[in-house]
Amino acid sequence: MNKWVLTIGITLVLIPIIYLGIGFGLALLSPVDTPDPDRENLKFTDLKTASSENLPEEKTFEAKDGQQLTYRYYSSRSRQDGSDQKTILVLIHGSGYHSTYLWSLASNLADKQIADVYTPDMRGHGEHVDRRGDVDYVGQLENDLEDFLRIIKQKHPQSRIILGGHSSGGGLVIRYAGGQNKNLADGYLLLAPYVHRKAPTNAVDSGWANPDVPRIVGLQMLNNVHITFLNHLPVISFNMPGNMRDSTETLKYSYRMQYSMVPHDDYKHDLKQIHPPALLVVGSEDHSFDSKAYKSLFGKYSGADVSVVDGLSHFGIVTDKKSQSLIADWIQSLSDSMQ
Repeated sequence: MNKWVLTIGITLVLIPIIYLGIGFGLALLSPVDTPDPDRENLKFTDLKTASSENLPEEKTFEAKDGQQLTYRYYSSRSRQDGSDQKTILVLIHGSGYHSTYLWSLASNLADKQIADVYTPDMRGHGEHVDRRGDVDYVGQLENDLEDFLRIIKQKHPQSRIILGGHSSGGGLVIRYAGGQNKNLADGYLLLAPYVHRKAPTNAVDSGWANPDVPRIVGLQMLNNVHITFLNHLPVISFNMPGNMRDSTETLKYSYRMQYSMVPHDDYKHDLKQIHPPALLVVGSEDHSFDSKAYKSLFGKYSGADVSVVDGLSHFGIVTDKKSQSLIADWIQSLSDSMQ
């Protein structure tokens, strides 16, 4: 009897030690791949960037922790009737870069007086950051987004706010919709959004991302028992082509950044919070995600209308005139419905 008690006691002691040993070992001993500037991935030739003189000036807002975060504001100038713009679009950039690549879509909507557009640089991204690719805790980007939307609500109290995002930025929008904040968005615009590593849309290996799976597993094991002090470790890198780099890119994410930028593990719950009005646009030639899988997935779990634009790539849906017209028509229809 005493032998069995001793055996059980030793086992109960060893199990957590072994668990923690595996977790720490995977987290500390697995290096993240160095981003490859020569790796063929996505279709960066469709990504149009603007020179600084063509961009609105960079502005800042203060998050609740006192951090100054940057954004650009594309004003539709004044409406012909002198009233405030009925629709405000807040557009979130994807992984690896910052909001300046969204200028083509943002300026198109503003110049046509379809919407005023705000394009924030999420914490850890942008031209001037202290800790590139990192945040303080998982979920901080949602809180920053809530702070930003609250400021915009105060500036435009009579306007409808559409929260939009491209790629991982779309993933952040989905995460925000399913999160614990007050959700100040009145509608959603999702451009080829990242949904989840287990979602059917994630069936394509684009060669863009290098996830360090062993380290991710190790850190998840540690987080399961509330050990979080290693969450600053990088867990993913991005193969941005060398000719696209300008020293403002963000080519590695920490664990806490990566999991702040994507929907929760129960992504189906997050999708159910995407209520109309909501539009999802993806190109048929998207090399990052499976464009054919969006309609069935979002048709089952969300209220978003899904439009697959023939011939467009992952970046083409941001820069091509066909998708820009589709988005403009949708936003205009929302504004007309408010009259």
